Amino acid sequence: MHKELGHYLAMRIRRSVGLALGIVVLMASSPASFADASPTPSPSPTTYQGAMELFHNQIDAREQRRKEINSSFMIAVTAANSAAKSAMRKAKTVEAKTTVLIQQKNAIALATTMRDAAIVAMGPPPVEPVEPVSPVSTFKQTEPTKSPKATEPTKSPKVSKSPKPTEPSEQSPIKKTKSD
Repeated sequence: MHKELGHYLAMRIRRSVGLALGIVVLMASSPASFADASPTPSPSPTTYQGAMELFHNQIDAREQRRKEINSSFMIAVTAANSAAKSAMRKAKTVEAKTTVLIQQKNAIALATTMRDAAIVAMGPPPVEPVEPVSPVSTFKQTEPTKSPKATEPTKSPKVSKSPKPTEPSEQSPIKKTKSD
């Protein structure tokens, strides 16, 4: 029974690894769109709008690929966890339970490695195009600062008088006595 359990888990892990490898190879062989690392300003607004539309399409496609990669990762982790759970119910000895846990951890580590490799294979994210600079916008005049009107009197801040330190004030806790 113990040998059958190990063979069963090994076959499930191999199937999960094969699935993950297939997905990584498929993702790596798909044409990836790599953006220029140093974008240059677009020459006209219509070209900029087209570049922004292309940028958003590339971002959406990248996000969709990332979701697919994450989905396959979650499927592999769920398969590893369910296989370990069913194997743990059948395991009677400490050695068998330890083997099940080790196989589960190895399957999850492999799925994590495959996910990370697939994300790296996607390449760098696209770079957002730079908005064109129009010559008119560089010479914008700033509005002059408004000076206070000469007819308006300037208000000085109110200064409150504080009591002299030698005289006790009404708020002071020191009370006068008749002998003073």
